[in-house]
Amino acid sequence: MDVRLANWSTDKQKIMEGAMDFIARMDSKEFLPDSEAELFDAISRVMAYEFVEVTVAEHSGDIVGGIGMSYVPSLWNPKAVMAEELFWWASKEAPNTTSLRLLRFIKSRASSVGANFLSFKRLTSSPKGVSKVYERMGLREIETTFMGGL
Repeated sequence: MDVRLANWSTDKQKIMEGAMDFIARMDSKEFLPDSEAELFDAISRVMAYEFVEVTVAEHSGDIVGGIGMSYVPSLWNPKAVMAEELFWWASKEAPNTTSLRLLRFIKSRASSVGANFLSFKRLTSSPKGVSKVYERMGLREIETTFMGGL
């Protein structure tokens, strides 16, 4: 398996497929774009930001997972650079080690670009074991987020 930074021009179709797969498994998606075309535009816009990177896991020629990260100074402490997860997914066909390999790559990458802190999310639809994986990475749960429409 190869874990690498994504190239939007060559990887966009597989990233879109991964996004659609992830969204199909979410239990709360009302805040996301309504159509595949709008989702493509949103991902294209996000990928164009200098402070955003997407890492993908490629297995047997297929992209089977990915993580989008932003690297920005904390609003509360500009000396602290936050590596914050925007999204991540692993396909159902991905080898069992895919998520762990992606997370290890991100942890190393975040450190190499000068980040001081990692921030990952756990959705209500996330697999049950994701909290334990985060804890094994040295992360701890510090917040629960509530969201609803107005």
